[in-house]
Amino acid sequence: MLEGQYAKRKVWSLIGMHSPKGPEWENMGRSFVRGILQSARNIKAEDNSPPAYKARQLQSLSELDGIEFVAKISTEKDQYDEPKNVIKQAITPEHKQYAQLMFGQTAPQGHPPASQQVGHSQAQLQSQLYSPPDSAPHPAESYNNQWD
Repeated sequence: MLEGQYAKRKVWSLIGMHSPKGPEWENMGRSFVRGILQSARNIKAEDNSPPAYKARQLQSLSELDGIEFVAKISTEKDQYDEPKNVIKQAITPEHKQYAQLMFGQTAPQGHPPASQQVGHSQAQLQSQLYSPPDSAPHPAESYNNQWD
């Protein structure tokens, strides 16, 4: 989290790239990485241009360490019944609030200063993306749905 109530908080997530459960689980991991890259690098899903194609490629999985992107976050109980943050979905440029959350503006036109924020504050928008415990669907239920 970069700003607002949850500033300076870090979130970790396991991403399955291979699964004995079959290709459906593998594809969920690949789709999640694609969403992270599209969010972090401001690429729309329908953009198949050579620069967008190249921006979706990773030379190494280490490129995901410390990557900044917009995400829907929820909490779940861990194995010790303690709450933990879980990334439910990467929010991509198609989402109506992406530009304001990522850049602090209403349209993605580069990286403007924070003084150009319009509408809801980033903290308000971040709180809308955060789901309290027990209200978020299981990750497997939402991978193919665009969050609105």
